[in-house]
Amino acid sequence: MAIIDGRVYEIGIHEVNGYRIQVIDKNTYKTLGKADEPTPEPEPEPKVRFARINVNTCDAEALEELDGIGAAASRRIVKARPFETVDDLARVKGVTQKTVDANRAEITA
Repeated sequence: MAIIDGRVYEIGIHEVNGYRIQVIDKNTYKTLGKADEPTPEPEPEPKVRFARINVNTCDAEALEELDGIGAAASRRIVKARPFETVDDLARVKGVTQKTVDANRAEITA
């Protein structure tokens, strides 16, 4: 909860003096805009991956999580295994060198 203009507000979104505010914790709140404006869309959560994807051993669903790799390309990658290097992915139809470069930090062969 937070105290704003002498009133106590719980964590969440509230209307205060014609403005929408978001109470984050007891010391933090932010103004979202005027109360008559539409509520802004929340920012999407960033993808967090803790380990690199091995393109020689992962399943097609894991490959689809990579930027620029759809269902069809992921199936073609699985069929084209094994790959000696990450750059070998560019020989698969539908996978460009630009796509490989964009995902380089997240994949291994």
